Amino acid sequence: MPLNNPPETDIPPAVAGDVLEFLMSLNTERQTASLAYVKVKEAVVPRSGTYRVKFDLKCFDATAIAYGRIYKGGVAHGTEQTQADATWTTKSEDLVFDALDTVELWYKTNNINKDAFVRNFKLYIGNPLNLQNVTD
Repeated sequence: MPLNNPPETDIPPAVAGDVLEFLMSLNTERQTASLAYVKVKEAVVPRSGTYRVKFDLKCFDATAIAYGRIYKGGVAHGTEQTQADATWTTKSEDLVFDALDTVELWYKTNNINKDAFVRNFKLYIGNPLNLQNVTD
């Protein structure tokens, strides 16, 4: 569905579930030393509804804290997630989006000398359709 067309009105709203939305698996590992939130991954949802958004988060070591948060259209939308060691931990949250909203992963660290890391930004649904326009 091109972005310049209105969303389909006869498609049921998305329902959070455990099926990976097609094309919504942005697995590349990224890292930052930023003390302020920076956007690292983004996708556009094709329809309104509730999506299960997951990503992995870790920090350089136990002397720092990595922060991750889901944004919608550049505005904080999910709960701030934290990880205070170098073990990958999957963060998961069910969030509501309108058709053509951007789902964004933002992250930061609390120590400029100790990077925060993210990977495996994924969108899950119970009644899947295809996603388009992803940036990994």
